[in-house]
Amino acid sequence: MACPYFLPEAATDELLAARAPLGRIFAGVCQAGVGTISLEHCNFGYGRGICANFPEDAAVDAVRFTHYDGRLIYVLERDCSPIEHGPAASLDPQSVLGRQASAFLSACPS
Repeated sequence: MACPYFLPEAATDELLAARAPLGRIFAGVCQAGVGTISLEHCNFGYGRGICANFPEDAAVDAVRFTHYDGRLIYVLERDCSPIEHGPAASLDPQSVLGRQASAFLSACPS
């Protein structure tokens, strides 16, 4: 599960890749605020109360992508529970979630 505010830009060679929600560990940009990014919280989500950039009033804590029934789907989570899901094809490809879906597809094509 990646942070819903994390805009992935380039895959890294970090050793955590085996459990990375986007299929690889990515460097990128925080869209919630200015400051440094945390490879752990940005790539794995759930930064509420830990990351200085994470908005306390955010509706979502993390986003997950998976292949289901021949298509890519997203699941938005809060407090470790799903609150919204749908086909990734419905996401704006230029949005943060759309870019995360693209990053996931580049690392986990099927």
